[in-house]
Amino acid sequence: MTSLPHDPTQPVIARRLAAAGQVRETLEAHLYAFLTQRFGLRPLIRGALAGLLAALGRHAAADAEADLFGRVLRRGIWCAYPLQRS
Repeated sequence: MTSLPHDPTQPVIARRLAAAGQVRETLEAHLYAFLTQRFGLRPLIRGALAGLLAALGRHAAADAEADLFGRVLRRGIWCAYPLQRS
């Protein structure tokens, strides 16, 4: 079993969030924030998200990582991210 690469910024980010009284951002919130910053308009965001989900659906059978990412986005499996929002 291989381990994930160590990210030295994680403890720093966790301390900053704790000091500010904030929770970690969920994957869903991060994706929407990224798409909002990238496209700005809701119809464009919906189109980009629909395209992403369609592509993940097409590749899920052949690629386990695409399948896993699609399931996490669709909340088909539990993920380790906190679901609470500030």
